Amino acid sequence: MKKVILVEFNELSPHLLKKWIESGDLPNFKKLHDQSIVYTTVSDELEPSNMEPWIQWYSIHTGLPYSQHKVFHLTDGPRAGFTDIWQHLHSHGKKVWNCSSMNAKQFSFDDSAYLPDPWCTSESAHPMELNKFHGFVSRQVQEYSNANHKSRGDVFQFLSFMMTHGLSFSTLKSIFSQLLGEVMSRGSTKWQRVSVQDRLLFDVFSYYFKKHSPDFSTFFANSTAHLQHSYWRHMEPESFSVKPSADELDKYGNAVFFGYKKMDMLLGDIAQLAGKEARIVFATALSQQPYLKYEHIGGHNFYRPKDIEELLDYLKIERQMIQPVMTHQFLLRCATAEEGRVAKMKLESLKLNGEKVFGFDESEPG
Repeated sequence: MKKVILVEFNELSPHLLKKWIESGDLPNFKKLHDQSIVYTTVSDELEPSNMEPWIQWYSIHTGLPYSQHKVFHLTDGPRAGFTDIWQHLHSHGKKVWNCSSMNAKQFSFDDSAYLPDPWCTSESAHPMELNKFHGFVSRQVQEYSNANHKSRGDVFQFLSFMMTHGLSFSTLKSIFSQLLGEVMSRGSTKWQRVSVQDRLLFDVFSYYFKKHSPDFSTFFANSTAHLQHSYWRHMEPESFSVKPSADELDKYGNAVFFGYKKMDMLLGDIAQLAGKEARIVFATALSQQPYLKYEHIGGHNFYRPKDIEELLDYLKIERQMIQPVMTHQFLLRCATAEEGRVAKMKLESLKLNGEKVFGFDESEPG
C-alpha cells in the first residue's frame, strides 16, 4: 500500500487555479490535476461564521461536521477530544507526520512527528526539538506587525536548528534572493517573505519524512491565503468601488499570482519527495472572492494593537494569559469569571467616533 501525503494549501480558489492552469502558469498543479479525480465540494454549513478554515480543517481531520464537533475557535481543536485522522491511523499501526495542520491536537508517538500550526501555543511539538522551529515561526506569524518581536538570539537558535534539520541550498538561495530584492526595492517586496517561510517549512517536512518514512503525512501552508486577504483588491480592482493607487497596483497587483506560482513550485517539490512510493492528495479550505459587504470601502479593514500587553496594563485588566490568535484576534484568559466580566466591561467601554473598538466572542473554558 502506498504512503499518502495530504497537501493542505489553505483557501486556494478553484476558479483562479483553473484560470492559471489553463494559461500554463501552474505546470505542477496541471500535472496533478490531470492525474487525479477532482471534487469541488459545497459546504454543509449555511452560517458564514461556521465556515472559517480552522473549523473546516478540523472537520476534515475528524470526519465530523461542525454541528457535531462544535469546534468554533482556532485554539479549540486540541481541547475538543475527538479522534482525528493521525490518532486513528496510528491506532491501526501506521506512522504519521502532522506538519503544521490547523487546529490539531498534539501526539507523541514513536517514529512519528507533530508540528503545531503557527497560531497554536497550547501544544508541544514532537519530538521536542521541533519546538525550536515552532516557537520562532509562531512569533513571526502572530506578531508580524510588531517590529520588536524577535532578537538576534532567536534568529541564531532558529538557524542552528535549520542547519541540522534539512535546510536546503535552494532555500538558502531563496533567502538571499529575498533579502537582496528588499534592499534593491527599498523594502517594497518585503511582503514576499511569506514564501520563504514555506520553503523553510518544507525543508523540515522533508527532513522528518525521510527520517521516519511515515505512512500518512500532512503539510499545511497558509501564505497564499494571507496574500489573498491582503491583496485581492489589487488583483481585481474592478470588483471594488475604492480602487488601489497606481503605486499600490505596481507593488501588489501581482501578489496573489505570485502566491499561486510559489504554491505550484512547492507542489512540485512535494511530488519529487513523494516519488513513486507516496500518493499525493490535495485539499483546500473554503475559497475566497470579493465580499460585496465591503466593496464600498475597498475591502475589510481591521486594526491590531502593536503591544497588547501594554494596552491591558494601561486599562488595569487582570489576566492569566494573553495569546495572539490570528491577525487582529487575541485570546484573553482570566483567573475567575468575575475578572473576565470586568475585563470585558473595560474593553467594551473603549469607543471611537461612538462605536465600540473591540468585538467579543467567548471561548469554551479549558
